[in-house]
Amino acid sequence: MQVLRSEGPGIRAARERKGFMVAKKVFSLALALFAGLALVSFPRAAHAGIPPQKDHVEEGAEKDIQGTVKASGSKVQFVTDGDGKVWDVINPDPLKGHINEHVQINAHLFPSRSSLHVHTVKKLKN
Repeated sequence: MQVLRSEGPGIRAARERKGFMVAKKVFSLALALFAGLALVSFPRAAHAGIPPQKDHVEEGAEKDIQGTVKASGSKVQFVTDGDGKVWDVINPDPLKGHINEHVQINAHLFPSRSSLHVHTVKKLKN
C-alpha cells in the first residue's frame, strides 16, 4: 500500500514561484522579440512616405529629354540641357547624323549605368 504524503506550504510556494518565473521569462522573451521586430521595421516605414527626388529617374524609364549629341572616337554621348549630365548612348546609330546638334530624344534611361537607349530623335532650332 502506498502512502500519500501531503506537500508542505514551503514546497507548494516553491512550485508556484517556479511557475511564475517561467511565465515571467516567456513574457520577457515575447516582449523583446516584439520590440526587436518593431525596431527593424521602423526604418522601412519611415522612408516609405518620402517622395522621390524631383529629378530622380527610375531604372529603364522612357522619357523625352533635350540636349546636345557629342562624339569622341566611336563613342557617342548625349549631354542634357538642364543639369549637363553626360549619358553614354547604347545604340548610337540614330544619333550619328546629329553630332554637335541640339536635339530632343525619346529614350529609355538607365541612371545606374549613366546610359540610354534612343528611340526617336528630333532636331531643335537653336
